[in-house]
Amino acid sequence: MGTACLTVVLNKEEQEIVWVYVPQDGYPASFGRILADLLSGITIVDGLPAQQTDPNIISVIDELPTMANGLECLAAEIVKYLKEEPGYVYLYPPGTKGLYVAYTYVVTGQFGEGPCVRVYDDYYKSEEAGLLFDGPASDLHAWIDSRDDESPHDEST
Repeated sequence: MGTACLTVVLNKEEQEIVWVYVPQDGYPASFGRILADLLSGITIVDGLPAQQTDPNIISVIDELPTMANGLECLAAEIVKYLKEEPGYVYLYPPGTKGLYVAYTYVVTGQFGEGPCVRVYDDYYKSEEAGLLFDGPASDLHAWIDSRDDESPHDEST
């Protein structure tokens, strides 16, 4: 069995939008990097700029991949980024029972800012004990680089 992980995206009311289940490579050094690659360059906005038809106004169109129109849009961007072929990525409704996961990544955010991520080691039974990282997605790479992923239940934060 691989090292499964779950990514939970919360809306601005902190309600779960979707569960993205990945049954392998869930360690921060693997899946965490993939998530950091995507989220580090995104700003959450409340409404996208109007698409321009003037070919001289390319800058607005070029910026669109770096935006998510709310957290629901960000959830869709995560799925789009991860899903390339059958398998590897599965969607489950929030509250699904019976999924084994080693790590949980919780994605939140506010309008006008980049996403934030909390990383939990699910070996620990309480959220507080299992919290490994809580901060901006832009800091996720540095945190991953600073830790030793050889231990599956690292207690450092």
